[in-house]
Amino acid sequence: MNAEINSTLLFGLAVLATLLSFALIYFSREKWIALNQQRLKLQDETRNQAHFLSQEVSFYESRKQVLAKRSEQRRLLSEAARGMGSLLDPTAIQSRLIEIAKLLFPSHLVQISYGQKPDAIDSYVVERRQPLLVPSEVMKGPPQLAVPILAQRSVVGVLRLGGDPRSKEIFTRDDLRLLEILANLASLAMDNCVLFHQVQQTALRDHLTGLLTNRAFQDQLEQSILEASRYNQPLSLVLVDVDHFKNINDTQGHQMGDLILQGLAHVLDRNVRDVDIIARYGGEEFALLLLHTPHREASLLAEQIRKDLEAQVFGGAGKNLSITASFGVATFPEDATSGQQLFRQADQRLYKAKSNGRNQVQA
Repeated sequence: MNAEINSTLLFGLAVLATLLSFALIYFSREKWIALNQQRLKLQDETRNQAHFLSQEVSFYESRKQVLAKRSEQRRLLSEAARGMGSLLDPTAIQSRLIEIAKLLFPSHLVQISYGQKPDAIDSYVVERRQPLLVPSEVMKGPPQLAVPILAQRSVVGVLRLGGDPRSKEIFTRDDLRLLEILANLASLAMDNCVLFHQVQQTALRDHLTGLLTNRAFQDQLEQSILEASRYNQPLSLVLVDVDHFKNINDTQGHQMGDLILQGLAHVLDRNVRDVDIIARYGGEEFALLLLHTPHREASLLAEQIRKDLEAQVFGGAGKNLSITASFGVATFPEDATSGQQLFRQADQRLYKAKSNGRNQVQA
């Protein structure tokens, strides 16, 4: 009896152990599945985070490249502003403009167009004074950028940028804006160039007659003396002084005096060659610098001008007036060896002409 009980008890314990074993296996499997799912989820999250971080790194790398490119563009534009702003020659400004444009767009064709036969792009930009971006599908070839270059509000050229036919790169509005900024810098430099030459001409030219001023004439005289000496050529100077000019101003008015001075300038200009130099070096005093001209020819020319002037009738507001002038002639190298000596000799002969009764040539 006891043996049966023990056998039954042992069997029950074995069954219980087996059930416990199955239970442990079941719960361990469920835990393993849960842990594995958690591991897979963690891997997915890690992979996603790594992908996100990779995207962020790529974004910041691209931004870094963009910022570096923009920084270089700003540096080049700053150099362009300083460099072109100091230039006073239009050709030099255009050369510097092309140089900077090539640095900004190294793989593209850069040129300044708008000549005698502008194409459709030039015509559009010139007529509207606006920049233009032409896509490749319109050009049926490389894309084009074109912006106007102005000087005193007039178009003096078109800055053109052509795409590389070997590349699929396209131009953007930012590219057009960059090229426009560069062209604007060139336009400002052109304006400065024009203003400089205008101021220079104002300093060198008499506002009433348009002839050289005394300062400019003295520079021309010394330079011409050096050239005449180097090439062993004669050089003659003729000084002209309107007779009784103060009396004309006092009795006829300054307006008539101005008309006479302008008329005399015209008479002088039509009697000399293009290579000769005419100046108004005083109120009613004028000078002729006759290049490669010996003394006799200069004296004959002075007499020709004297007669021409004497035959003129000046008028305005119902007034008509004839005038005369006195002339002094001196020649390098027979009368002087320097510009100052030549001027002094001609002035002395002019004074002699006026002292001897005026309206004559003293040579």
